[in-house]
Amino acid sequence: NFDDLWTAEDMFERWRAQNAWWYSVLGNNPFAKKQGLENARPLLKNILEVADKVIEADTAKADKTTAKNAPKKTSATLRFGHDTVIFPFAVLLQLENGTQNTGIETADMENLYKVWRDYEISPMAANVQFIFYKSSKKGAPILVKVMLNEIEQKLPVTCETRDERRETRDCPAAPYYRWEDVRAFYGK
Repeated sequence: NFDDLWTAEDMFERWRAQNAWWYSVLGNNPFAKKQGLENARPLLKNILEVADKVIEADTAKADKTTAKNAPKKTSATLRFGHDTVIFPFAVLLQLENGTQNTGIETADMENLYKVWRDYEISPMAANVQFIFYKSSKKGAPILVKVMLNEIEQKLPVTCETRDERRETRDCPAAPYYRWEDVRAFYGK
């Protein structure tokens, strides 16, 4: 117990400094070259590519003509890393849950702790989940939901209400998104 060495204010100020350090190194810091974000791009690319392959294989399996040669159904793909992976990946995704936006860019280090908190992004056993939903209805879009540490997140992804043929399409409510919209947004 360190209560006799530091006051609550001392500990808060120490955390604010540590929070600002994480943000400056792995956040969307306007003063840095954002190397952490660049380091997260291959992970995002891999997740998009693997998801497409799994969806394609699952679609082929559902098609009776190709089902015989279809690979086994994939229920989950996992990747493991440390806080130095979670921070820039969550920042790159620009996750928002009502209390903070991981992708926020701010030069206000004095008030950073109000909008970006390291302990919410990467606590012990931190995780980012992409959860896919496939309807049994033929032609229904595949939906995806992203969670950070088991908390549903809002994404900066938009859903166009008209497709390229000018046909009206339904847009799901957050935290659900059409996979094609998610892939298009993060794939650029």
